[in-house]
Amino acid sequence: SVLTANENLGELRVSDSNLPGPALVTLSNHLKHPRCRLQKLKMNNVSFSAESRFFFEVFTQSPVLKHLDLSDTRISHDDFKLLCNALNNPACNIENLLLVECGLLADDCEGLKEVLMRNTKLKVLDLSYNCLGNGLSLLCEALCLPACALRGLGLVDCCLREPCWERLRDVVLINRNLTHLDLSTNGLEDKDLNLLGEALKQPSCYLKSLSLFNCFITANGCQDLASILTGNPNLRNLQIGHNNIEDDGVRLLCEALLHPNCHLENLGLDACQLTSACCEDLASVLRGSRCLKELNLAGNPLGHHGVQLLCAALRHPECGLQTLELEKAEFDEETQELLVAEEERNPCLTITH
Repeated sequence: SVLTANENLGELRVSDSNLPGPALVTLSNHLKHPRCRLQKLKMNNVSFSAESRFFFEVFTQSPVLKHLDLSDTRISHDDFKLLCNALNNPACNIENLLLVECGLLADDCEGLKEVLMRNTKLKVLDLSYNCLGNGLSLLCEALCLPACALRGLGLVDCCLREPCWERLRDVVLINRNLTHLDLSTNGLEDKDLNLLGEALKQPSCYLKSLSLFNCFITANGCQDLASILTGNPNLRNLQIGHNNIEDDGVRLLCEALLHPNCHLENLGLDACQLTSACCEDLASVLRGSRCLKELNLAGNPLGHHGVQLLCAALRHPECGLQTLELEKAEFDEETQELLVAEEERNPCLTITH
């Protein structure tokens, strides 16, 4: 087997497959072999047979396996129990676990809660595109415990409901290890954002990266976002694209970005219905912020005048921006030439398409 003969093989991906019992058992045996040095295993859109228990035993008998990606593979409730049992075994060394769109439901969160309580090796968990609903409250109980070592949590489009936001607020306030949180594509009302903001704006909040992409945030919610930026010196990455923030909301954010307590390095404002009317505010940030390195403005009708204002700010000696994302094809030829000229002038700047 190539898995046992080639000790340099570090990653294996099996995708779009239906594995019958004998094939799954054979694969599992090779993965458990002492000469198998696989560190990353990806099983995407794979159908398991009734012999799935042999597969989940792999994770307790393969000490070098650190990364497990089961995204797009439908996992039954019984199989998920087997996975959780393996993750709770002290011999399991999985650090990164991706369970994106696996058909998990609120009932599966009890098993995950136990994993988060007992497994101190797990550092990254992505549960995106599973309808967890109020089951997240169980996970939050574990996330608030000192023993929880999780650093990154993905909860994109997990059907989060109102009680969850209060629990997440507690997690953000209490958990000292969690630094990356993705809550994109969950309905976030103003009152929910205000709840989260109470925790996120505390200087004791250790979160470095927050994604609220497509969360139905409006200009009204930008006051809370601004408070987060000025109150939390640890936050480095904020992604709020595909929200109807509009020019009025961005003005509030720009004031916060110039605050000495704001150390944000990466800001995503793609498809936020911004126009040239907010470009002077954005330009002031480019001139005045030493921290901001990446800015995504793609999908906003900024117009030629708006781009002119931004390019003038990019030429300012205090501007430290390294990456500006704009969809050049959306602009007229004159504006595209302006962007190309600016990129040629500044070799440290990348303007992406």
